[in-house]
This record gives sequence, structure tokens and C-alpha cells, in this order.
Amino acid sequence: MVKRKSSKILPDEYREKAIANDVPIPTVYARLQRGWDLEKAVSSPPKKNARIMEAKRDEGWLVPSERPRLKHSYSTNIPEDIEPLFNEALSESGLTRSEFIAHAIEEYLTKLWKR
Repeated sequence: MVKRKSSKILPDEYREKAIANDVPIPTVYARLQRGWDLEKAVSSPPKKNARIMEAKRDEGWLVPSERPRLKHSYSTNIPEDIEPLFNEALSESGLTRSEFIAHAIEEYLTKLWKR
């Protein structure tokens, strides 16, 4: 059994509130690190940048980050119909989401260039 830091354990009632309010658990922890009140951290839905969300719909899965310090960073948008397959493959891989996506892109591009 892996021992977790107590600061990384969110009580079930707050975890359920966060999920009900569409607040990702990592967002809750980030907010708490920035000094947010726990109740507010799980109750305030994250703000969606409408322009980025529109770009994801128009441009596809990968959208360049608008934050200057992350100019080589991308956001991902996984279509709902393949999300269960993606999550299963991600879980089986043992990689983080970013590592998994980077690996898949690298593999795809490597095959493309070998044509």
C-alpha cells in the first residue's frame, strides 16, 4: 500500500461536491495551494476561456497554448465517443496523460515519416 501525504487527501464529501460541480480534483488542489477556502475550491466551476474552447472545436484536438511561457504547450480535447477507450489505454500504459499523448504523437509522426 502506497502511503499518501495527508495534504493530498480530499475528504469524500468535498470530492463529491467537486465532481458534481465539474471541478477537476487537480484544480481543487491547485486552488488550495493558492490559499482558497476548501468550500469555495470545490464549489466554483473552473472558468472556460471561450476562445480556446472554440478553437478546440474548430481546429481539432491540439490547440497551441496562449500563455507565452508555454509556447510549445498544447491542450487536448478527446471526443466523447472515444474517451472510454482513451482512458483505458492511458490507465494500462502507466504513463501520465501528457506522456501518453506525447508518445502517441511521436509514434504517429515516426510512422508518417517512414512512408
